[in-house]
Amino acid sequence: MSPVHPVTAFLASLLLILPTYGALGTTSNGGLWAWFAGGVAAVALLGALLRLFLPRALALVLLATSGYLVVALAGLFAVAAAGDPPGDAVLALLVGIPAAAVGSLLAAALTEHLGADAMAPAVIAIVLVGLTGVSVAPAAGDAITDARDRAAEVADLEASGLTPYLPEIADLDVRRSGTSRKDDRVVGYSYRYEVDPDAPASAAIVLDVSTELAMYRDCDTSTRAIYQCRDEGGYYVLSQNGEDQYVVAEHGGSYLLAWYVEPGEGLPDADVVGRALADAEQVEWSDVVGLD
Repeated sequence: MSPVHPVTAFLASLLLILPTYGALGTTSNGGLWAWFAGGVAAVALLGALLRLFLPRALALVLLATSGYLVVALAGLFAVAAAGDPPGDAVLALLVGIPAAAVGSLLAAALTEHLGADAMAPAVIAIVLVGLTGVSVAPAAGDAITDARDRAAEVADLEASGLTPYLPEIADLDVRRSGTSRKDDRVVGYSYRYEVDPDAPASAAIVLDVSTELAMYRDCDTSTRAIYQCRDEGGYYVLSQNGEDQYVVAEHGGSYLLAWYVEPGEGLPDADVVGRALADAEQVEWSDVVGLD
């Protein structure tokens, strides 16, 4: 295979980085179609001009454009999965240059294989890939947005000074239920543990993790205390009228407070919850945010 074909296809495909950047910033299907049509038109015009010097140049650049679209979309999903995508300009370069390289090699190989018959497959490919790509592009954009939001939240939590804990309570499904703030600073985060998350109303335990526990910081066993407290070594349980209501454990200045927000069948008893809190190990903030 002559190096002229892949080099020509690669240089032509680099023109698609600008439409990629534009598409990343658009929020409408009309905008996506406009950037797609503009990119294809620019590459097709270049291909038509190159036909004066290079036979089958138009088919070559159209096939390269199809390959670019497929690889660029796959690259966007891969970057989103990796987390913390860069800004649109850097992201367009990050996915665009490899997409141009891969697409140009595939296009050059196909053009050489098809020879004079390359034009029809090239047109069919750009139509089919274009329709599919514009349909899939919003999902790729949403994945990038979600990844950026998660990265920003991780950075916010890391700056809070809190420690990420994720206790495992047997037979309960867990999801994160939010964060608490004070003076624009994150001071705590919480989980919701449910017996049946798909039920309209499931028995549940809420766990708050904070360094600023206002109540129940100590196990008050005096007769004047609102709750009866029993210290189990590593955690303590607060009860009222014979019913356990809160379980508290402390890890290096962080307080883990679990409370039976919606008591019901299937919830473990306070000692099971207490041991889970006492045995809680530090995780990554990405594990915490990923539970949303």
